[in-house]
Amino acid sequence: MPAAAGAPFPGGGRPAPQASGTEAYIDYVSQNRDAYISLVRGAGGGDASLREVFDVTRARMSTRVLRRLGVPEPAPPRLWLAARGWTAFTEQVVTDWLTTGEPGRDDLVTLLDESLVVLVALAARHLTDTR
Repeated sequence: MPAAAGAPFPGGGRPAPQASGTEAYIDYVSQNRDAYISLVRGAGGGDASLREVFDVTRARMSTRVLRRLGVPEPAPPRLWLAARGWTAFTEQVVTDWLTTGEPGRDDLVTLLDESLVVLVALAARHLTDTR
């Protein structure tokens, strides 16, 4: 387990595996596979309105993840960046998973949830409130 595993976690303790909403997210994108893949892959293109929708959606997802983890609002910038990075990571990993079907769904959920815990714990490790 990475050294960050022992780092203090925002909101106290460790989140339950479902705290990130990963399973619900995977269920939703699985049911809307083609639209989801098109949105994620098209967001980097030249359509400004599509990028705006994508950015707003990503920001809402990041806020929701932090809220479920017990991070008070407004989240410190360091935790906000960690959540945004995890959200982008999750989008790419899920897009690949929808295309390949590998690893299995349970392994995917575990990978995403554990990566969130480690990333946010790392971000919180040297957290100083600069607000």
